[in-house]
Amino acid sequence: MKRNMDLVRSILLELEGRTPNLTKNDDFGYNLEEVATELATDKNTLTHHLTLMFEAGLIDGWALRGLAHPPGKALRLDSDYVFHVVPRHLTWEGHEFLDSVRDAEIWMYTKSTAVSVGSFGFDTLKDLAKGFIKTKIKNHTGIEL
Repeated sequence: MKRNMDLVRSILLELEGRTPNLTKNDDFGYNLEEVATELATDKNTLTHHLTLMFEAGLIDGWALRGLAHPPGKALRLDSDYVFHVVPRHLTWEGHEFLDSVRDAEIWMYTKSTAVSVGSFGFDTLKDLAKGFIKTKIKNHTGIEL
């Protein structure tokens, strides 16, 4: 499954705006079916991206670990294998990334520039967004950061 940075951004925005209902017995208050529907995706894609975001340090949560089944190998117990993440909150890094891509115009410029180059990673996206923000601040205030 490919990583979808639009979905990562949407998940961060969604989680930032939610207060988990810890009295419910479904993923510690986050109804992932409901969130997936709101984000126009399916639960498997959402779960995969939550795991990626957990591994990247963008969100904190409860990592459910267990059985790994590598292709062509036997099923085995693997405490390092994360198969599901129950989100708790954004981490500092998650807030920092979200703050750099929150503005829809900045996000559009960031994505289109990255796509025009052809290959990009997470850090490149973050740096591009920060560069566009600095340019916007300079154009607005005359102050160069």
